[in-house]
Amino acid sequence: MEAFRLDEAAARAEAALALAASCRQARYEGRAAWIARAAAYRMGAATSPDRELCDLAAQAGVAELEAFVCLNEGAVAFREGDLALAADLATRAQRVWEALGKTHVALLARALAIASIGSVDPDEAASISSRALAGPLPTISLQIIGLLARAWPAHTPRPAWPIHALVAAVPARHQGTRMEVVSVDEAIALCAAS
Repeated sequence: MEAFRLDEAAARAEAALALAASCRQARYEGRAAWIARAAAYRMGAATSPDRELCDLAAQAGVAELEAFVCLNEGAVAFREGDLALAADLATRAQRVWEALGKTHVALLARALAIASIGSVDPDEAASISSRALAGPLPTISLQIIGLLARAWPAHTPRPAWPIHALVAAVPARHQGTRMEVVSVDEAIALCAAS
């Protein structure tokens, strides 16, 4: 998926899902289901959130899987306009990742929750922004900044974010393709619109 070979990721995930189910391997079945759903979301084919998958991921006993599924389904809900569900699922993912010490992806989940709610405390916005830019993954940082921009406090000056340096991490031909939550083009548009 991270190489933007989404059709291939979806096909491999479906094959893995069938194999894991036949072997009764819930952990691998859950991971394959998440990859299939994430590929579908990124291709624009997942149009309604799968709440049941979130609950099943939690039951699989793999915390990180629950977080990935909740973030993905939160992104689906966000696009669908179910902002309350998007915020709830994103917050659930954030809590799991924070407990695992995965702070950068926890910030992405928090940013999705903030964008869904539509407002953020100026101090929290500034803190998340600076921590995002210090993170190890430019594509995650860019999405965090874009989502924060959507809800940035109206009377609070925004920092001069170095988004063009972050954009360079994604080849131009893939900048319109969704990543975990938004595409590069969408993140840029969110920053410009705010």
